[in-house]
Amino acid sequence: GFRTVLLSMDSANSVARLFQDYGWYVATGAVIAYVTWKYATGPDTVEMERRRRLREARRRAERLKRNTFFKAVDLKRRSEMSRRRRMEADNSPGVQPSSSSTPQETEPFPQMDTKSFLSSLTESLGPDAPTFMPDSIMDVFAIARVQRRPLFVYLHAPTGVVSIENLRGLLGSSPGQYLSQNFICWAGTMRDSQHGSEGYELAKHIGIPSFTHSLLMVLGVVSDEGTAEDDVAIQVVAIKTAASFRSPVEVLQWAVSCQDAWGRIGAKRQMETSRARIVRDQNSEYEQALAQDEQRLQEERQARERAANIERKRAEAKQRAEQQKRLRQAVRDSLPSEPAQGEGVISLRIVFPDGNKKVRRFDSESSLKALFEYVMAQEIVDSDGGDIDPQRLRIVTRFPRKILQSSKGNLRDNGIIRDSVLCVEEIFEAN
Repeated sequence: GFRTVLLSMDSANSVARLFQDYGWYVATGAVIAYVTWKYATGPDTVEMERRRRLREARRRAERLKRNTFFKAVDLKRRSEMSRRRRMEADNSPGVQPSSSSTPQETEPFPQMDTKSFLSSLTESLGPDAPTFMPDSIMDVFAIARVQRRPLFVYLHAPTGVVSIENLRGLLGSSPGQYLSQNFICWAGTMRDSQHGSEGYELAKHIGIPSFTHSLLMVLGVVSDEGTAEDDVAIQVVAIKTAASFRSPVEVLQWAVSCQDAWGRIGAKRQMETSRARIVRDQNSEYEQALAQDEQRLQEERQARERAANIERKRAEAKQRAEQQKRLRQAVRDSLPSEPAQGEGVISLRIVFPDGNKKVRRFDSESSLKALFEYVMAQEIVDSDGGDIDPQRLRIVTRFPRKILQSSKGNLRDNGIIRDSVLCVEEIFEAN
């Protein structure tokens, strides 16, 4: 037992030394582990993403309101159109009159806005009813588009024959739970009140011929990927009157069939979208390849044109050089022979633009033309070794500086009566 106590004390001392030497690292690791644990056990990422999408959908809905079919129209004209539609519907042989022997004198849902109507409807149907969203129809459309879920809509007819008790029986329990889990639910009234109603506008938009029967309908919000936020379409999946259902089982079966139909519509549309995307990508790749080929051909054409220009300029320069060479040779052959030293003979040192110097004797009575012909007969280049056009040359004396003109007199007349130095200069055009 004493040995066990000693071993325990040694272990404790070892742990104490370990903390003393590495306590800072242990504390740092503990802090990092705690922060990691807090982050890992934070709000669920899926729920946060769902809330973000919901907020984004509602923001989109506010923008959709300005550009969709729910625009305010003239109140008097709308009321008159509603009255005519009801009269035509009541007189139409295809619409059955109400089966109730006594018409309802009271309106179960009087003139209200959407939120008040939904609040009253939810309270009347009880907790087993579908969870109707208290937002406007445009907000609901935006949410359905983001979540890619079908939309279940109940449109209440003010003069309909379906009572609240019948509706509670049809939508309660299993149908209500199934609709809440698989659909986005919304309800409205088809009463054309003085201020209008969204339910009435929706029914009018999808082409409901009569507003005398309460309706259950399933709608879908369809839009292509990459389209604008307000570029959506409302597709009717199914519509039935509430009075046509006899039991909750029929409502549940109808909801299941509507969900299956919406799934088939979504799959077909997704297939069409994928096919359109493939075609669009192929067209884009083809156009890109075509543009690259066109650019390559254009670059090759430009390269050939540049090479042709360079070759043409080289040939022209060669032709000019040969022509000037022949001209210089002809001038050199026509020059008189250099006179011998003697009376009246002067020696001229001629400096060319490239620094080269030549000395030649001339008779003082020689014309300036002979001097110019001698200069032009030489192969004159600039400091870089390039040929200079003889038309861009002039001869000047140094002291005093004087520009000689080839057509004026002889050397003596121009003051050249003794050995002198002459400069050949290139004439540069003034900018």
